[in-house]
Amino acid sequence: GHTRIARIYNEGGERTFSLEIITVHRLSMMLVLTMIRFGIVIWLLCSGCMWLARTRAIDDLVLNAVALTFILDVDELLYEAISPMPVKTLYQGLSPLEKPEGPCWNHAGWPVVCNIVMSFTVCVMVLYFEVLTEFTMMEEMRANMCSGRLDFVIDVNFQTNQLYSVQSVKANKTVLSEMTYRRNAVRELIDINDTHNVKLSAFVGSLDVFEQGTVQTMYDKVGFSRFCVDNPIFSKFKEQFRSQTGIKNGSRCVDFKDHCGYQNMRDLRFMCALTCGCADPLSGLLFEGPAEGCPRDV
Repeated sequence: GHTRIARIYNEGGERTFSLEIITVHRLSMMLVLTMIRFGIVIWLLCSGCMWLARTRAIDDLVLNAVALTFILDVDELLYEAISPMPVKTLYQGLSPLEKPEGPCWNHAGWPVVCNIVMSFTVCVMVLYFEVLTEFTMMEEMRANMCSGRLDFVIDVNFQTNQLYSVQSVKANKTVLSEMTYRRNAVRELIDINDTHNVKLSAFVGSLDVFEQGTVQTMYDKVGFSRFCVDNPIFSKFKEQFRSQTGIKNGSRCVDFKDHCGYQNMRDLRFMCALTCGCADPLSGLLFEGPAEGCPRDV
């Protein structure tokens, strides 16, 4: 036979269409397409749950969820863009097929109950197989990296490829006086509780600022300073200059003036440009210019 669609009119006189007979070939094609769509939905469910479960940031989670929603709407977008107008008109005017009544639970049909149960089951499975598994792996990594003895330091000599290790000690005034400047800064960060009180390093608030500061050249840094004056925030960095120069009681630029001529004291010339003589052509300063810390060439 042939597929037959009847034209009917409702009580308000509006014309609709009703599917009365469908051929075996069309029914088989519809079942095949339904199975394909069902397989795509299952694949998206599994891959989407794993994708979302492994997302770290909240903003990325929202964007990934929106991306999955867009993928689920691709078929409707293709229908709106490709289907001819007669097919759309027939589909919009086609009456829905009668659905047989199934069992109810508290006035809720079985499809609603199945959706709730399936959603809960999927959430539990994702939590167990993805989230908890990743937490377990992170705990194992933490145990492997941070368990056991932690009071040691290890480094490598890149010339001889020899590893050296030594036991670390808790910071105190005696130990700090015997340590180098970088070791002092590291030990301070390890033992300090409030990062606002960090004195031996410039503690920044974000990783982006940290990465920018570690690759910024002195020439770029000096480019932000237009005037050859002593920086008013010098007192914030005096502990760094005390550790670098060995002047324990230095608190002003003039206290460190004798070290302005050292090549590695670029930060001192940058913070104390006027005291170091960056603006004085007769100062005898050998290392001048933006690349050496002075805001301008002598």
